[in-house]
Amino acid sequence: MNWMLALLLLLGQPVLAQQQNPEARPTVLQLLGKLEDARLRLSYQGPVVFQHKNRLETFLLRRSADPVEGGEYVISTNGPLREMLRRDQWVRCVLPENGDSLVDARLINGLLPQLDTSVLERTRATYQWRVTGKNRVANRPAWQVRAMARDALRFSHEYWFDAQWGSLLGHVLLSEKHEPLEQTLFVDFKVEENLKLPPGHLLGKQHLSVQAANEATLKLEGHPAWQVQPLPAGFALAGYQKLKLPDGEHQWQLRFSDGLADVTVYVEPRAEQPLQGSFDMGPVNAFGQLKNDRQVVAMGPVPLATLRHFSTYLIKAAANPQ
Repeated sequence: MNWMLALLLLLGQPVLAQQQNPEARPTVLQLLGKLEDARLRLSYQGPVVFQHKNRLETFLLRRSADPVEGGEYVISTNGPLREMLRRDQWVRCVLPENGDSLVDARLINGLLPQLDTSVLERTRATYQWRVTGKNRVANRPAWQVRAMARDALRFSHEYWFDAQWGSLLGHVLLSEKHEPLEQTLFVDFKVEENLKLPPGHLLGKQHLSVQAANEATLKLEGHPAWQVQPLPAGFALAGYQKLKLPDGEHQWQLRFSDGLADVTVYVEPRAEQPLQGSFDMGPVNAFGQLKNDRQVVAMGPVPLATLRHFSTYLIKAAANPQ
């Protein structure tokens, strides 16, 4: 009988081996590479839900990989009309009639983060990246990736990558206690080869349309009149611009990035009722104070202590004392 037991064990080995060897877990770099490929080749659409605290927004997102007329289109499906159409060289956005453009800033930058393989090396010192498991998002198998902050200067991030196509299905911003601060998730996700986007004009009222500045308008050549010294660890100047206000005064806009989180610092003339201290601007935190009779506001999806640092250590550049 011993030989029969041995035969049964031998025959059972392939089944046991199959059960004990689950699907190989990809690396973070492999998932980011697959995401880059999907961004170039994949057309898809689906409803997206965005939640920040008790605020819930829903959108329809369409992305076309057509080499000529491709791009991304987003329209709100609840509340005031909000639309965004992004091509390679421009972004056009229809703002709500009530003037509330907080969520529309997310439309301009993209509902979901624009990740690529270069972000991994840049953020390795400030975030710990790892693939933490597999689950389902939008009724599709998806790999979970976490970028955990190594210090208290930034929040952590959770990303969900479609296991088949590589597209980003969701993003969760995590607090210092690793609790969700905001979530952006596809509810349904459908790949469509011949997906078409709206033409160059949007569906909303034309007088509400605005041409949104894209990243190309923020320059790095030369030196801005203002700088932050010292910069919080991991952050670097990503670009700046000087805008002329309707009253002839000027506003400086400086954008800093640690590779995942962007912080924007605005420097403008003092208002009659200046913004001072911390305040909540929807998806982002903000901190304002007066410096040299100027209004300084720092905002971004980072802890308030980080925004306070940007605002407090803003100084006039020696070469540009204006």
